[in-house]
Amino acid sequence: QSRQPERYQALERVSGVHPFALQSEKGKALFAGDLRLSPSRLERYFLCPFSFFCESGLGLRPRRKAEYNPLESGTLIHLVLQQMVEKYGGKGLNSLDDAKLREESAAFLDQALKARVNQDMPYRFQYLFARQVDTLAWLLRHLGQEFSQSAFAPVAMELQIREGSPYRPLKLPVFDGSRIIVEGVVDRLDAFEISKRRYLRVVDYKTGIKKFELGDICHGLNMQMLIYLFALCDC
Repeated sequence: QSRQPERYQALERVSGVHPFALQSEKGKALFAGDLRLSPSRLERYFLCPFSFFCESGLGLRPRRKAEYNPLESGTLIHLVLQQMVEKYGGKGLNSLDDAKLREESAAFLDQALKARVNQDMPYRFQYLFARQVDTLAWLLRHLGQEFSQSAFAPVAMELQIREGSPYRPLKLPVFDGSRIIVEGVVDRLDAFEISKRRYLRVVDYKTGIKKFELGDICHGLNMQMLIYLFALCDC
């Protein structure tokens, strides 16, 4: 078995987390073999192992109210941000005025929405659509301003980190010989080069409130960006 990179060992020492272990025959039956997890599911384990057991082991799901939401706001916002950055690049966004940002955002959003909804939008959805355009224009303006004063430039979108792709996932060995395989998708990868060295920056879009606290890493939380960054640096 090959030795883990030093940064993985350092994270294990800081967190004090013991290797994943299955303590009973029933546990082995539920989680036997290699486990393929996303960083968010791995974080869910550290937040509450019992919740992880109920969801990933027993397949339990909370009851949800049946409703129809064709806007899928988080998914659509991610998609439009991806398309706009791919079309204009990082610094190109800052050259667009507010009217052009709204026009382009509305066009991409309308295209994505029509691909999902085969009917005319009622007035409520038209109102939500207009709000989404306002949100996207605001986000893109801030992205453009950030890129205009940064040496980083986007080099990849929706980057797959998984088995079979050029970018291999993080693998954590388990005492019984199986592995925890942490896979996922990077929303955006930025890079810049100086003095023949290349620096990477992993970006994940969040539509809700997400606060990063360095101390959370000691408890196995907020590890998503570090996991993706370590996986990419090892390739």
